[in-house]
Amino acid sequence: MKDPHYFCVIMAGGLGTRFWPISRQSRPKQFQDFSKSGKSFLKLAYDRACEVVPEENIIVVSLERFSQLVQENLPELPAGNLLLEPYNRNTASCIAYATYAILKRDPQAVVLVTPADQVIGDSRLFTETVLSALDY
Repeated sequence: MKDPHYFCVIMAGGLGTRFWPISRQSRPKQFQDFSKSGKSFLKLAYDRACEVVPEENIIVVSLERFSQLVQENLPELPAGNLLLEPYNRNTASCIAYATYAILKRDPQAVVLVTPADQVIGDSRLFTETVLSALDY
């Protein structure tokens, strides 16, 4: 059983400008399928997080303008687990916002933060490594 105090924050608010022309303002890289798996970077990150924390403890932080894209990619994500920022303020404010929301839910929370756009070749090893760190 996964620890009910473990949470994962997936940062999915980036603009993906370095991946232009594939990544556009209307559909940045986290919503693209670069792996030819039929899954976006965001969906792959979500699936990895499901191996580590309870599914109800996965929080996605994105920009308000990407709300529909997040919902299309993750229809299973509860509405309360999508935190939307009005402006892109980068990593530190994203993490502060998410951890504040999580700690209001669970003061004993242990939080894993991951970007939505990672390429992880060995998901099993990733899961083992993250769990060993969380259990430390």
